[in-house]
Amino acid sequence: MPSEAVIQTGTRSVVMVLQGAGKFLPVEVEVGAEANGRSEIRTGLAAGQSVVVSGQFLVDSEASLKGTATRMGAGDAK
Repeated sequence: MPSEAVIQTGTRSVVMVLQGAGKFLPVEVEVGAEANGRSEIRTGLAAGQSVVVSGQFLVDSEASLKGTATRMGAGDAK
């Protein structure tokens, strides 16, 4: 899979999987070998699952901002 699809959080690797109806679910994966912009996914995904490849930066950034706002006491950041 393209390496850009994998979100590295520092403690785990996550990809965003399409759940249908425009909803996405973060799924933890184990990344194996990486070369030429591609990453081997050893565990965490089932065959046929649709993974967000581009746009993950926006998803990751929004999640980080919401998490930061929550930690700062905003609670209901949007």
